[in-house]
This record gives sequence, structure tokens and C-alpha cells, in this order.
Amino acid sequence: MQVLSFRVQDFRSVHDSGWIDVDRVTALIGTNESGKTNLLLPLWKFNPATDGEIDPIADYPRSKYNVIRNMKVKPTFISVKFALDASLTKKLAVLTSLPPEQ
Repeated sequence: MQVLSFRVQDFRSVHDSGWIDVDRVTALIGTNESGKTNLLLPLWKFNPATDGEIDPIADYPRSKYNVIRNMKVKPTFISVKFALDASLTKKLAVLTSLPPEQ
């Protein structure tokens, strides 16, 4: 399974990154405090090795903290598109009862 692209929304200082293609990306370049870490940290929290839970005080955008904190269902802050090999596609199709194309 390979990550093709990702999108960060309402995470710290990132309102909406739009879809970011990760094919051949080798570096993010920007000045201090420009948001580089706020783009990469959600990818780590997507599948953390340890301690990857969301910390509302640190991770919710400050301007939306009270709104998000009071939501029963929290918004999704990271979306990821993957390329799957044929065997995994077949397994997922069986588990979800969906055609392999979906």
C-alpha cells in the first residue's frame, strides 16, 4: 500500500491544504512557523507508532476550538488516498461487499 496524496483540514494552523501529491516529494521548504510540521503531523497521527491521539488543546484550530470541542462527532482532519495492490483490493472488496473498482 502506497500513499498517493493527502489533505489536511482544520488542524492547528491549517484550514485546508487541498490535496497534496506525495509522489517524489523529498522536502517541504518554508520559513519558521509557516506550517510545515502542521502538514506532516497529521500523517503521523493517521497511523502513529505511539501516543498519536488527538490533543484538543494542541491540535484543534484556536479559532474553532470551542465549536469543535462541543461537537458530538469530531471532524476528520486528515484524508489519505492510497494505491492498493491487487491482493489487498480483493480482500477489501470481500470485507466491504463492494466491487473491487470501488
